[in-house]
Amino acid sequence: MTMDYDALVATGQWRQFRARLTADEEDLRKAQRWSEVIRLHALDLTIAAHRGAFDQRRCDRLRRLATSHNDQETTGLLDHAAGLSHLAVGDTTAAWQVLRNLTAPLDLAAARRAYVDVIRVALAEGQLSAALRMLSNGPHLISDAEPMTTARVSHAHALWATESGTADPEPFFERALHSPLMPRRPMEHARLLLDYGRLLKSRRRDESRAAFREALNRFEWLTAAPWAAQARAELRAAGVRVPGEHTPSATETLTAHSLRILRLAAEGLSNRDIGERLSISPRTVASHLYRAFPLVGVRSRRELPRLFAGSPPDGASPSALRLSDR
Repeated sequence: MTMDYDALVATGQWRQFRARLTADEEDLRKAQRWSEVIRLHALDLTIAAHRGAFDQRRCDRLRRLATSHNDQETTGLLDHAAGLSHLAVGDTTAAWQVLRNLTAPLDLAAARRAYVDVIRVALAEGQLSAALRMLSNGPHLISDAEPMTTARVSHAHALWATESGTADPEPFFERALHSPLMPRRPMEHARLLLDYGRLLKSRRRDESRAAFREALNRFEWLTAAPWAAQARAELRAAGVRVPGEHTPSATETLTAHSLRILRLAAEGLSNRDIGERLSISPRTVASHLYRAFPLVGVRSRRELPRLFAGSPPDGASPSALRLSDR
């Protein structure tokens, strides 16, 4: 059953995943298969992180439960989801605070899943020794792993070569892109295309635009809004007018952090609730809202929901609210 859920997440069948989770969770609870319930909610949080709807309090609660069951794979999965929530909005410093837990993981499956992101963040934060240590573990990960791991190792080497200048990163990118499984993994494929497009753009290559467009199409199909925003920004920087976009929307003028605060306020959360979720003070929340309201053309919290009309719903499943410490 778990492998079926993993496949649904990896292949971008996120609606089907949510439907299965809702249908199967009650049976798992009745059978007291708590580790499976926790892991499924960890996968759900991974989807939420990609969609910009990550809930840190929910993650902390699940992590405590996974730790109590000595479930190292699920703990690693939750750390990766938390790191992804920060990477989606470009905050590598916050991402490193959780992804550094996976630089020497006890669970090999967690290492394979988060491999590229751990190296990405280590490089961005100047943790070169950690990045090199992870790269040296690449052959061990490949030895008996799923075929996608080989593509991930190539992707990681491309990031290292881009940052260090020790080799041409383009052959590594091409090797990863030519993996036969990559097109079946839309989220990983889109993020690989985004990175490849950035390399091509730095070399003033027109092919970067095609890479960004392809990445954007996949992000939009997945409703991965924060990643789609990154792809649109890269297209605009490459001199391309994104279809349907004439000028940046009001919300695109905000920082990613302010946008997250606005979105949570639009969902009805109080300043205190938002502060607890994002680990900031209620006063800081109020300050962000005070500065953002005139920028987006609203006068009160009641007007906020219209800014996000049509945005994907919060990734938290209603059933997750029933998950208690057992």
